[in-house]
Amino acid sequence: MLKLELHTNTATRLDSLILESLRGYASTFSRRILKQWFTQGRIKNAESDRPLDPSHKIAPPGCWVRIEGVTEADLHDLTQAQGAKECFLPILFEDENLLILNKSSGTPSLPLSGSETGTAVSAALARAPQLASLSSLAPHLGPCPPLEPGLLHRLDTGTSGVLAFAKTAQEFVRLREAWKSSEKIYRAIVCPKSPHPLPEAINTPLAHSRHSSKRMIAFEAEKMRASEIRGKPLPAITLIRDTRICKSAPEIRLLDLTIEIKTGVFHQIRCHLSANGAPILGDPIYGKTSSTRLWLHAWKLTLPSANGKAPLLIEAPLPEDWPN
Repeated sequence: MLKLELHTNTATRLDSLILESLRGYASTFSRRILKQWFTQGRIKNAESDRPLDPSHKIAPPGCWVRIEGVTEADLHDLTQAQGAKECFLPILFEDENLLILNKSSGTPSLPLSGSETGTAVSAALARAPQLASLSSLAPHLGPCPPLEPGLLHRLDTGTSGVLAFAKTAQEFVRLREAWKSSEKIYRAIVCPKSPHPLPEAINTPLAHSRHSSKRMIAFEAEKMRASEIRGKPLPAITLIRDTRICKSAPEIRLLDLTIEIKTGVFHQIRCHLSANGAPILGDPIYGKTSSTRLWLHAWKLTLPSANGKAPLLIEAPLPEDWPN
């Protein structure tokens, strides 16, 4: 059993105080796990033994709570990524410095807690257990949280394709610093709402929606109010390199786009395409056309070499059921 003393100077929600306290033990502790503990009735008043409500306001100076069935050691395990029994994703490239996997649609890039092993991170750890040591990188070497050891970038759960891991601290730091200059090419199947062609370059800034943590907004200052967003708009550049008509779906007009991104903002391609009248097929957030998956694929990644040789080009073959 874990007993926590919560301190506050102003009336504060109980779940916020507990999350802050738990992240003092484990900085990557997941809000989702805390929510599960509340639902299970495991978080109780230390004196009355009554289950507590997450929205309950705690008055100064604070209170004591206890969490049943949890120890400090458990917190460490919950915030350290665990390897799967085997690497269940295809390997696109591997050497002493890099491991690059072909992530399938529906597979999360990283776990939300250490108990999850069906993620790309878990597959990578099964292949290269030494990745776990990268979570101990010193802050000045760049962030490498324990739940994403060696992970150089992320793909949405519904997105398939190239996912890269650095196997050494030196390679992790080198490629993180060079990531913006790396060439990143995607393919997307979209449902255009009009016959007009899409622009070749989309450079509308993106911002987090104030109303949903899962949604971005293409922010056009002359059309929107700052009150609709959280934080500052972020520069985002999406280039459409090629457009093909999909002939395999005559009942609906679909286009197969080849896309390059010059920035890496959360949901960048999905939000930019939807804002320009061409949501990705199967996108549950920015489009309303249902499908078996989100039809977005990280197709090609070009990484600079460390020794001055030719850049490394990695390509993830299109899924077998990709529309044509």
